[in-house]
Amino acid sequence: MHATSRLPRHARRPRPRRLRLVAAGLSAAALAWTTVAGVPPTAAVTPSPGPSTSTDPEQVDSRTGALVQPSTELRSALASLAGSDAAITWDHRFGTPRSVRAAAGQTLTPSYPGTPGQAARTFLAEHGDALGLSSSMVDALEQTGNHALPGEVATVVSYVQTFGGVQTTQGGSLSVVLDRDNRVVSVVGAITPDNSTLGAFDLTAGDALRKAGDSVGLDLSLSKLGATAGFTEF
Repeated sequence: MHATSRLPRHARRPRPRRLRLVAAGLSAAALAWTTVAGVPPTAAVTPSPGPSTSTDPEQVDSRTGALVQPSTELRSALASLAGSDAAITWDHRFGTPRSVRAAAGQTLTPSYPGTPGQAARTFLAEHGDALGLSSSMVDALEQTGNHALPGEVATVVSYVQTFGGVQTTQGGSLSVVLDRDNRVVSVVGAITPDNSTLGAFDLTAGDALRKAGDSVGLDLSLSKLGATAGFTEF
């Protein structure tokens, strides 16, 4: 006859419920991961639309109002200037390059003679068609800045487009970056290839003020004093 020893009830080790809960939690996490992993990333996260900066002019994001394609002539001229290694972004509002940057260690042009301002003008006269500008539009550009970067490693020459002799205030800007040897490294801006205007300036500044005064019952007697920072003073 064999004796069998049994532990008293109070001495038995209870089954750890915590381990059962952890195991159940891990199983649920694994199931949740399997479910999420099966969803395509585009369905899980929808990125908000940003500005159209595609390097390929054929890729247009309609959500950003991108409407205008670059002309064949512009693309051909830009390819001749920049080659295949340059980084190019497009402004699809106007169908023109937003930025053209030479590959690392390269430049877009050879060295130009003269000052950076003269070199930038020569560049634009030679390659305006690569930016969507006719020769008359290049001539109408007004220089607004000529800034040497610290250490004189490069100079930024800035221009603004004019329409009927009047400078644009938003957009219509262009900057040419040249290295210390007057070689063009990059171009950036927001250029419209259409310089036509709607209507004409029928009123002088004085006429406009007098008409404004008439509309509120004021009889303005004006005498022009001059101009300061682009503003006419009376």
